[in-house]
Amino acid sequence: MRVAIVAAMAEEVRPFREKLKNKTTTTVANAVFEQGLLNGHDVVLVQSRIGKANAAMSTAILVERFAPDFILNTGSAGGMDRSLSIGDIIISTESIFSDVDATIFDYALGQVPEMPASYHVERKYNNLALNVFTEIDTNSNIVEGLILTADSFMNDKERVEKIKKQFPKAKAAEMEGAAIHQTAYHYGIPFINIRILSDIAGENAGENFEKNIDFVPELVMLFVEKFIDQLVELKK
Repeated sequence: MRVAIVAAMAEEVRPFREKLKNKTTTTVANAVFEQGLLNGHDVVLVQSRIGKANAAMSTAILVERFAPDFILNTGSAGGMDRSLSIGDIIISTESIFSDVDATIFDYALGQVPEMPASYHVERKYNNLALNVFTEIDTNSNIVEGLILTADSFMNDKERVEKIKKQFPKAKAAEMEGAAIHQTAYHYGIPFINIRILSDIAGENAGENFEKNIDFVPELVMLFVEKFIDQLVELKK
């Protein structure tokens, strides 16, 4: 079984790079793909770069060149729920584009025309992720829910409040997940998005992101290693 780990930034892929064994590196269209072994499992690590177009393109190249059986997106995100705190972990149940509006043509807000209104994660993968987090010693809250994607960093408080009203179930917002999920949907490849909150959207988000981005990968790494172990067992 081959698992793809997709993250946007160098800081987010760094701990995986350091642990990947027998690594071969390929660069296509400025996206970096590193195939190797993580705890003995066949893994492709992808640094997609930031934003929806980069994420979708990198994921399509990933699938065409490396044929993964599962895609895991991870990295930082901004919290969209006031009950959440920096360092909390969000497990996606669905992905929606918060910057898409074709409602004039009777599509749902966030729905790309002729595409699903949202992209759902299969329940068995959510259950697997929740089970993994019970085995990790962390002070973070573990929360499931909707993760939004847009080509915008959620720093402006007025815009954040507007989006919260439009998508009241949203737990987090970032800049790649729904694009990766949509691409995985087209190829029929299962997907999950696991994000660590580096900031709370609209509340000094930029400053907090810069301050907290370095702790995100280490926490993600603990989860991903155990998740892949159990995912491989599930697929046997």
